[in-house]
Amino acid sequence: MKPLSVGVIGLGVGEQHVRSYQEIPDIEVKAICDINKMHLKAVGQKYGIEQIYSDWKKITEHQDLDVVSVCSFDDFHSQQVISAFNHEKHVMVEKPVALNRADAESILRAQLDSGRFLSSNLILRQSPRFKALRREIAEGHFGEVFCIEGDYIHQILW
Repeated sequence: MKPLSVGVIGLGVGEQHVRSYQEIPDIEVKAICDINKMHLKAVGQKYGIEQIYSDWKKITEHQDLDVVSVCSFDDFHSQQVISAFNHEKHVMVEKPVALNRADAESILRAQLDSGRFLSSNLILRQSPRFKALRREIAEGHFGEVFCIEGDYIHQILW
């Protein structure tokens, strides 16, 4: 099997994507993108990535990539994800996947039309408190819910 080739957009948290991908056998980070050209160059040198771009379309439209990690500013997620799907890429997108219902629906349509996979790092979805909240939402305790934003405090002994 040939290695999966990956491109990463946004090198804030995206740098961790690069580092993590490089630890996985049969994954090759081929291209990275960031609007901060100095940081882009530094990350490229640090991880040995030669294809560096400041235009995200160079990643989503790149013919040799299988997967795109979208780690850019939240308000760019939907257009970048949709572009990646339109160019036959699988997508890993940071939270939030979309900022509103219309964008979420557009992403879903693009994903279904492409036949590609979409993933996000929703690491707390199996936490008991979030499972309980999901159950209460499903039971209609809060009416119709489109979006919930919250935070949690770390290092608390329950």
